[in-house]
Amino acid sequence: MPDQTRRDILKAIALGAALAAVGGAATYYMTGRKEKIVETVTTTLTEVLTQTKTITTTVGATPTETATTTARPKISTLLLGPCRYCGTGCGVKLQVVMDPATGMAKDILAVIGDPNYPVNRGALCVKAFYIHKALGYGGNKRAMELRFKKPLVNKDWIIPGKNRPPITPEEIPEAPRVKKRQVSKNLDATKTVEEHVKENFVEIDWDTAIKFLTAVLKYALNKYGPHSFAYYGSGQLGTEESYVINKLTKGGIHTNNLDGNPRLCMVSAVGGYISSFGADEPEVSYDYIDVPEPDLGVHADTFMIIGSNTAEAHPILFGRISEVKKKNPNAKVILADPRKTRSGTIADLWLPIRWSMDVALLHTLAHIVAFELDKCKVIDVKEGKVECKGEYIDLKWLKRHADFAIPVETAKTWALKDYNTPLNNLGDLNKVWDMGTTASNAANYKVYPSIGKKYTSEEEIEKDWWRGFALYLKFLEFYKPEVMAKILFGDQKPLINKETAEKLIKAGELSPDKVKMEDTPFIEIDPVEALRLAAKWIARGRILVFWTMGINQKIQGVHAVNSIINLLALTGKIGKYGSGTWSLTGQPNACGGIRDQGGLAHVLPYGRLIAKKAAREQVEKIWRKLTEEYLKERGYSPEQIKKEIEKVYVHPVPGPHAVELFRRIGAGIIKVVWIAETNPGHSLPNVYKFRLGMVKPHDDDPAFPFVIVSDIYPTRTTDVADLILPAAAWSEKEFKYGCSERRYSVARYLITPPGEAVADHIIFAMVGKALEDEGIIAKGLVSGFFPEDVDKAAKAAGKSWVQYIVEKSRDKKWHQEFVTRIWDRDILSLAKNTYYDFSYVKRELFRKLEAGFRWPWPEQYATNPSVKARYEKYKSCGRYSYPYDPLMPDPDVIKKIYNDIKNMNSPEEIQKYIESLDENVVHPIHKHKWLGSLAKNPVLMKWVLKHIVEEIDDIEYKKASKVPESWYVVFYAKPTGRMTIWARPWLPIKMDHETGEVKINKEVIIQEMKLDANLVLKQGKISVFAAPKGPFTVVKTYKAYPASGDPEKALKILETMSWGEAVKKYKGDIQALFEIALAPAEVPGFALRYRTEDGRVITVRDATEYPLVVTTGRIVEHWHTATMTGKVPEIMKSKPEAYVEIPKELAEKLGIKKGDWVTIESPRGKLTVKAVILDPKTGLGGPRIDYVFVPWFDPNKLANALTLDNYDVQPYFFQPDFKTCAARIRKARPDEIPKSEAEQTGKPKYSLAY
Repeated sequence: MPDQTRRDILKAIALGAALAAVGGAATYYMTGRKEKIVETVTTTLTEVLTQTKTITTTVGATPTETATTTARPKISTLLLGPCRYCGTGCGVKLQVVMDPATGMAKDILAVIGDPNYPVNRGALCVKAFYIHKALGYGGNKRAMELRFKKPLVNKDWIIPGKNRPPITPEEIPEAPRVKKRQVSKNLDATKTVEEHVKENFVEIDWDTAIKFLTAVLKYALNKYGPHSFAYYGSGQLGTEESYVINKLTKGGIHTNNLDGNPRLCMVSAVGGYISSFGADEPEVSYDYIDVPEPDLGVHADTFMIIGSNTAEAHPILFGRISEVKKKNPNAKVILADPRKTRSGTIADLWLPIRWSMDVALLHTLAHIVAFELDKCKVIDVKEGKVECKGEYIDLKWLKRHADFAIPVETAKTWALKDYNTPLNNLGDLNKVWDMGTTASNAANYKVYPSIGKKYTSEEEIEKDWWRGFALYLKFLEFYKPEVMAKILFGDQKPLINKETAEKLIKAGELSPDKVKMEDTPFIEIDPVEALRLAAKWIARGRILVFWTMGINQKIQGVHAVNSIINLLALTGKIGKYGSGTWSLTGQPNACGGIRDQGGLAHVLPYGRLIAKKAAREQVEKIWRKLTEEYLKERGYSPEQIKKEIEKVYVHPVPGPHAVELFRRIGAGIIKVVWIAETNPGHSLPNVYKFRLGMVKPHDDDPAFPFVIVSDIYPTRTTDVADLILPAAAWSEKEFKYGCSERRYSVARYLITPPGEAVADHIIFAMVGKALEDEGIIAKGLVSGFFPEDVDKAAKAAGKSWVQYIVEKSRDKKWHQEFVTRIWDRDILSLAKNTYYDFSYVKRELFRKLEAGFRWPWPEQYATNPSVKARYEKYKSCGRYSYPYDPLMPDPDVIKKIYNDIKNMNSPEEIQKYIESLDENVVHPIHKHKWLGSLAKNPVLMKWVLKHIVEEIDDIEYKKASKVPESWYVVFYAKPTGRMTIWARPWLPIKMDHETGEVKINKEVIIQEMKLDANLVLKQGKISVFAAPKGPFTVVKTYKAYPASGDPEKALKILETMSWGEAVKKYKGDIQALFEIALAPAEVPGFALRYRTEDGRVITVRDATEYPLVVTTGRIVEHWHTATMTGKVPEIMKSKPEAYVEIPKELAEKLGIKKGDWVTIESPRGKLTVKAVILDPKTGLGGPRIDYVFVPWFDPNKLANALTLDNYDVQPYFFQPDFKTCAARIRKARPDEIPKSEAEQTGKPKYSLAY
C-alpha cells in the first residue's frame, strides 16, 4: 500500500478518534454524533482505499502513476465484540482490509465503537481507539516486529552440540542452566524488556517447545509430585482459555496451585459479595445508572465513588454518570478517596479518607444514619427492644431480608513466616510479617437469627432478630463522627463543590459557618458536616456505590465491601432498580473468566468451593462423564475408558493464593510455574523479591524454578522466563469475555495471528495432550476439545500432531468447532442449575448476539413463559429481585409454597415437598440452596416465607419505594434466603451479647511460623488456612499488647484535640491506637511495637521515617503495565513515562517544582520520577496533603519496588494490601536522575545477590 494512502487512512482514523473524544466520555450520549462517528470513519476510509491508481514500471525506471483503474483492497466493517481493555465491556467494530483468498482480515485499520452495543453505544476511550496499533496493526510496524511469532527458549537451556533444549527428562542435566547453574535473566530490570529477549532468547519450533515443556513437567512431577507445578493466569484470557488450563491443572495434574492476577485486584469484592449475599458478582447492571425502569421511569440519582478513579479507569461509565449529573440538578456525587481525582470534577463532596480506613468511614456513615438521622435508641439488648423513627432506616426491608452477624471477640494478629526451606534459601527476604485478624473468622460471630438454631416459635425468632439489630446498633455507637472525622481525615479538610454549597446554604440545608468561602471551584467544609451530608444523601437517594482498587487492595478489603453492603441494606436500597453496590473490574474477563469459571485456587467452576466435598463431586462427575464421551468418540473400549476416568479427580485442599504462590517459588516448593497473558514481574507488590524468587536457581536442583510465559510481547515477566510461548491476541482467536455487569460477549476471530502464534486455549490443550500421551493425566480430559482425532489427521497429512494443530488453529471453522466443544459440552454443563445459569445460550446462538447477553439466562426461557417475558423485558438487569432476575419464581409460586408448608412440621415432609417442586417453575438453585436448607428448620422457614409473602402483598411499600407491584427480594444463594449484615470492626473488640457492651481488645496474637516443604509436596497440605496452619509449623505464640501507649486514652484525647495536636503531645497513645487497629498494615510516621507477657518488645513494622503515603493506580492513557498501550506512538507521545502527583502544599514545603526529578522511598525500595504539582481545590484535583500518587504502567519505573506484600487474611480471599504504603519524598540526587526514559529508576533497598 503506498505511503500516501497509509497517511490518508491514519488521518481518517484520527478524525474518528477526535470526533469521539469531543465531549469524550464526560458527555456520554453525544446525541446525533454516535452514528456520525462510525459513518464518518467508514466513509472516509472507504473513499481513501477505493481510489483507483495503477502503478506502472519499466526495468530500471522509477514507478509512475496513471489514471487506469485496477482492483483495490476490499474494506469491511466487522463486528468484533467486547473491547480488549478494562472490565466495562464496551462493544467495538473493526475497519479491516479483507483477504479475498481466505475470507479473513489481513490488516486492521481502525477500531470503532459499536452504536448498537448497550454498554457504550458507540463511545470509546482513547485506549480503545488504538487497540489495533497496540497489537501491531494499522501501520504500527515496530509493534508487529516485537510480536512473538515462534516459541523462544532462554539460551541457558541450549545443550551444546545439540543446539536445542532438552526434550526428555534425561537430557535436562546436560543444559548449562543445570550443569553450570548458568542464569541469563534480567533480575534487576536494568535492560529493557526488548533488549533482554533479543540478547538471551533463541527461536525454536513448536514441536521442540512442547517436548521441552513436557520433559520439564514430567521431571518435576516425577521428582516432587503434583504440587510442584503452578499456573498463574489472567482476567485477560478468554473464558474458554482459562477453563482449559483450569481443568487440566485441577482435574488432570491434581493440584489446586492455580491462581491469577484477579487475586490482586478484585477478590475482596468476591469475598464481600459471597459473605453478604451468598454469591459473587454485583447485583446490579449498567442500566441502573441511566436507563429508566421500563414501567416506573426511575434510575440512579446519587452516586458514591469510593476508592475508584472511575473517570480514568472506567471512562465510559464515568461518562454515563456525568450525563445523569448534567441532566438532573438534584443528583449528587460523593467521592471518598485520598486523591481528588479526575472523578472529582463532577463531585459535590470530597471525603479525603486516608490510611485504608474505609471500614471505619462506612461505619461512621451508618452511625450518622442510625443515631443522628433516624434517632435510634437501644432500650434493652437482651429483650431486643429498639426504637427508630424509620424515616432513614428501612426497618421493613431489614426485617424481611437481613440477618445480623455480630462479633463476640476479635483480635489483631501478626505472623512472622519463614519461607526458607532445604529446597531454597533467600535469607531475610524469605521472612515475612503478615498482619491479620480473627475478625475474618466466621466462628467469632453469632448470627441473629441463625439457621443453626432450632426455634420453637416465631416469637423466638422475632426476639432474636430484634436482638441482632440492637447489637448492631450498639456496635455502631462506637463510630461517633466527632472523633472519627479526626482519625479518618487527620487535619485534611474535606471539600465541597462551591456551587453545591451555595445551593445548600440557600435551601437552609447547610450553615454558612460550616464552609470556608474561597474563589476556587471546591471549598473547605467542616469534616463532621461533610460526613453528615454524605450520610443524608446516601439515605435519601437512589444510590449506586462504585469502587475498585481503593477498596479491594486493602488489608480489610472484604470487610470494606461488607460494610458498603451494610450501609445500603440499612437504608433499604438493595434489590431496588437504580440502587445497589458495584465493584468495577479492571480486566475485561476477570469476572467471566476467573471469578465465574473458577480460575482461582479455592474454587471450581460456577460458584463451587474446593473445600466442599459435594462441590468437588459435582465437578468430578461432570468431568468424568465428558471425558467418557470424548473417549467414546475416539473409539476407546469400555475397559480403557474406565481406567482413564478414574484418573479424573480434584485434590480436596484449596491451593495457595497469588502472593503465597510466588512466595513458594522462592521457597523452592513450586518448581514449575506457567504464567499466561499477565505480567507479575511488573505487577506484584514488593516486586523485586518475587523477581529474585523466579531467578535464583533452587538450592536442591538448579533446573528450577522453571518459568513458562505465554504472551504476545516482551514484558518484565519475560525478563525472568525460561520458555516463551507466542500467543495469539484479541481478534486473532475466538473466546468469550464477561464484564462487570454480568454481560458475556463473544470476541470474534477475524484476523490470522502473526507467524506461528497460537491461541492460549489451543496451547493449553496441546500441552494437555502431550501429558495425556505421557500417561500423566487422563486421556481425553483436554484433547477431547479438538474437533478430530489429531493423531490420525496429522499422520494422514504427513505431519507431527503438534504442527498439524498449529496450522489447523488458523482455520476458522476448525478453530470455532474447538471453542464450541468447550462451551456447549463443558461450560454449559457446569453452569446449569447454578446461580450463574446461562444454559439456554448454545454457542451457535451466542455468536449471533451482537451485544452478548447478561446472565442468568436459564434454559427455562424456552419452557416457562414468565421467564421468557421477563428476560426479554429486563435482560437480567438485576439479581435477587423479581421481576428483574429470571431465576426468581413468580410471586404466586412463593405464596403457594408458603401456604402449602404452613401446616407441615416435619423436616422430612417439607424436604420431600421442596424436592417435588417443578424445576420449570422453581429454578433448582432455590431448591438446592435456601429452600432446601430451611426445610431442616421448619419454624424458621415459615417465618422467612411469611416475611417474603408480606412483602409481595405490601403494595403501599412498593409504591413508596418506586418498585413494581410484583417486586420482591430473595437472596437465594444464602441458606436462609436472607443477606447477612456483618459487623466488621476497625478496632478489635470484645462484645457482650447480653448487654451490648463493647470493649476494645488490646491483646494482640503474635506467632512465629515456618513453612514445611514436606507437608506441601508429600502430604498435599497446600492451603494457607487449613487447620491449624496448613503447611506451616507454629514455632512460638505470644500474647502481646501495645508497647507505645494506651489506645483508649488516644480516643479520649481525640474527643477534644485536633489530630495534629494529639500526635504532637500524645504520639505514643496515638501510635498505640494503630498498633491494635485492623488497618492499615503499615502506618506512615509510626512504628508498630508490642510488649509480650514476658516484657520483651517486638517491633513488627517501623515507618517512623516515612511520614507520607504513596498510592499507585491507572491513568486514562495507559492500561496496567503498558505492554500494549506502550506500543502506541500516539499514546506514548501523550504519556511517555511515569510521574508523581504531589499536592501543592506539600511541594511548596519541600521546595519541589513541576518537572523536578524526585525520589520516593518506602521501607522496601525507591523510585525516581518527575514531579507534577496539583491543588485539590481546583477542577483537576490532586492528592491530600500527606499523599503522593504514582501511575504504575511504566516498565522502566517499577512503582511496585515500593509496595507491601502483606495480604488480607480473610479465608479464601487473601487480597494483598498494596494500594498504599508508607513513603517519603525528596528531590533526586544527580546520580539518581535517569539519562534516558529507558533507564530503570525503580529499585529495591535490599540486595538481589544470590
